[in-house]
Amino acid sequence: MARVLDLSPRLKARLAGLVRGVMQHLFAPGVVTTERVIEYPFVFQNLDGVEGPVLDVGCCSSWLPIELASCGFRVVAVDFNPYPYAHPNLRAVRGDAMQCPFAGGSFGAILAISVVEHIGIGHYGDPLAGAGDQAAVREIARVLTILKEKEKE
Repeated sequence: MARVLDLSPRLKARLAGLVRGVMQHLFAPGVVTTERVIEYPFVFQNLDGVEGPVLDVGCCSSWLPIELASCGFRVVAVDFNPYPYAHPNLRAVRGDAMQCPFAGGSFGAILAISVVEHIGIGHYGDPLAGAGDQAAVREIARVLTILKEKEKE
């Protein structure tokens, strides 16, 4: 559906405007409701004791990497598209989540907030891949420190 709408930008913009209009009637004016109101607090509640840098996969439109960096976490943000924000605790890397440019066991925690299901569909400038989500999950497992340590045992 997204690829079809990409062929007609005017239709896509009109449909988006209609959806926004419906949403304004459903929700109180000024209230922005997304799944992030659940996901971000969950992330912060579960990062206690994380050692090593945190990797945020698919972050180009997310505030989470900059928020984590501002809280003192060392963050690496990887996305096929450029990340627009900067912070001394943040390193933005343009890369493919299906082939992460990092050594195995490099990260103490990895975040992929509402992103894995989009990998490989080619809608965000990333390459088309039939099993892009599976390739990304394999890469996430490969670069996660805790899994590397369990392999040693």
